[in-house]
Amino acid sequence: MTSKPDEQQRAVRFASKQDRERDAAAAMQEYQAEKAAVLAKTAKLRAARLAGESANQIVDRAASAKKDQPSPPKIARKTPRAAAKRAVANKTKSPKR
Repeated sequence: MTSKPDEQQRAVRFASKQDRERDAAAAMQEYQAEKAAVLAKTAKLRAARLAGESANQIVDRAASAKKDQPSPPKIARKTPRAAAKRAVANKTKSPKR
């Protein structure tokens, strides 16, 4: 026969064991949820980084293609205002002797 104190101790141990198992299960769920969140955030950041890198490559290719093309010749244009300034400047110069 078992005494009442032994049965009480066994019941207390059993209850505390169940508490520990519930705590362990809750901790595992929390850990797995955090791990899933970290993996999701990492995937999102990786996708953003790869998209940025591919955009940079496209811009670099466009810039290098633009450099390879010869530029059209520049045409010097004389505006009426510039011509008027030159005329005034020429009139104010003293003649050479």
